[in-house]
Amino acid sequence: MFDDESTDPLARWLAPPEAGLSAGLRADLRERTSREVGRQAVRRRWRQRGRAALALGIAACLGGLAVYLSVPPEVRIREVERVVTVEVVREVIREVPPETAPVVLAENPDELERAALFKDPPQAAVLWCKAGDIRFGDDGDVAGALRCYRAFLSLADAEQQRPRAGDNWLLTSLKQERRSGP
Repeated sequence: MFDDESTDPLARWLAPPEAGLSAGLRADLRERTSREVGRQAVRRRWRQRGRAALALGIAACLGGLAVYLSVPPEVRIREVERVVTVEVVREVIREVPPETAPVVLAENPDELERAALFKDPPQAAVLWCKAGDIRFGDDGDVAGALRCYRAFLSLADAEQQRPRAGDNWLLTSLKQERRSGP
């Protein structure tokens, strides 16, 4: 619009400063500007976090409201129509002395071993021997039978540790080894 810079009213504002800024003024201006920009960035981040937290809270409230409204009213409110009283009866169980307690003989060696853990030594010895017989004879599990027979011999009395005619070769050899000593 203006051909001559001297007649242009904005030429004075757009031209570079004549004397320039001093070093101290330039450093002060840079420090204030960077501090203000830094504060604005921090404020902006906190505002964004606040908005995100507010949006999350509103979403949670709306979700809870949606769940509450989706349940039919008859399910929401229940009235107790009757009160049931229960009488607690305690029954004292008399323990059977170990001498007269029956020995449980099952055909599963795992059950026999578990039962042997809770019996007295004479009854447990019988259960371990029975479990070893089942493992050795029916299952062919020599390692399991060996474990059961060793537990049997550790609990057995002197009469049970003597070899008998009905014992298998594994139990007989373990009994003889125990009698002869290590």
